[in-house]
Amino acid sequence: MANELQEIQEKLEQVAREREAERIAAHDQAMKQLAEVRAKEEARQIAAKEAMQLAQERANKRSADKQRAEEECLREEANIRRQIEQEEDCKQASIDGILRIKESIKKRMDDLEHAEDLAKRQLRDAILQASAPMEEAHVHPLERFLQKAPQ
Repeated sequence: MANELQEIQEKLEQVAREREAERIAAHDQAMKQLAEVRAKEEARQIAAKEAMQLAQERANKRSADKQRAEEECLREEANIRRQIEQEEDCKQASIDGILRIKESIKKRMDDLEHAEDLAKRQLRDAILQASAPMEEAHVHPLERFLQKAPQ
C-alpha cells in the first residue's frame, strides 16, 4: 500500500506539475494576447491620432484658404470701390469744368450784351447829335437847359 500511495502521490504531483505547466502556458498565452491587444490598441491610437492630426491640418488649411479668399475678395471690393470713386471724381471734375465754362460763356455773353447796349446808345447819341442843327450842336447843354427853363 505504501507503494500505491507513493504512486498516487507521484501521479498527483505529475498532475499538479501538468496543471502548473498548463496554468503557466495559459498565463503566457494570456500575456501574449494582452501584449498583442496592447500593441494593436497603441497602433490604433497612433493611427487615430495621426488621422485626427491630418484632419486638423486639412481643416486649418481650408480655414487659411478661406481666409485668404475672403481677404482677396475684400481687396477686390476695395479696388472696385476705389475705381468707382476715381471715376466719380473724374466725372465731377468734368462737370465742374463744364460749369466753369458755362459761367465763363454767360459772363462773356453778359459783357457782349452790355457792350452792344452801350454801342447802341452811343450810336443813337451820335445819330441824334449829327441830326441836330449845327448851331445847337455848339451850344452847351446847360445853356440849352437854361433857355428852356420856365420864366
